[in-house]
Amino acid sequence: TRNGINYFDSNAKSFITFRNDPQDKASMSSNYVLSICRDYIGDLWIGTGDGLNLFNRPMDYFIQFKHDPKNPKSLSDNQVTCIYEDSSGLLILGTYHGGLNLFDRRSNSFTTYQHNPENENSLSNNRVHCIQSAGSGLLWIGTDDGLNLFDRRKESFIRYNHDPQNPNSLSNNSVYCIYTDHTRK
Repeated sequence: TRNGINYFDSNAKSFITFRNDPQDKASMSSNYVLSICRDYIGDLWIGTGDGLNLFNRPMDYFIQFKHDPKNPKSLSDNQVTCIYEDSSGLLILGTYHGGLNLFDRRSNSFTTYQHNPENENSLSNNRVHCIQSAGSGLLWIGTDDGLNLFDRRKESFIRYNHDPQNPNSLSNNSVYCIYTDHTRK
């Protein structure tokens, strides 16, 4: 929502709302929730308009991760549009202006992949809308300028874009959702 995150307590049949409190560093970083992911441990990751949040449910507090211009290993942009966890437990985040981020839980650091106009094997656009597995360690990344196939081992992207001269190309360059069938085709 645009006003925090709502947790439904099925026993009490009521909602508990968690919101940002500027006086409390253990609250959410923003009330504008853009994405949510429950990881393999059961932790809840919440992408907002002002950072990434890890929710500690037993203690009802949040750990905030934000962009720090002085730290290249921080989150690249505070608007976290999508969160995906791969089969190895790696968290992959899409941002509104900062490209793709891979989060290392052990070091609490981020590796960033961004568009580089001089490198055709870089991400096609820094506005990432969605992430989905393509199998075999590959990821589909939907952006404002096409679909990307990301190979983590090679740290490179293959871009798929709309070509008006090719009826078999992508129908539009803005990719907001990706679905792969059970065979990953």
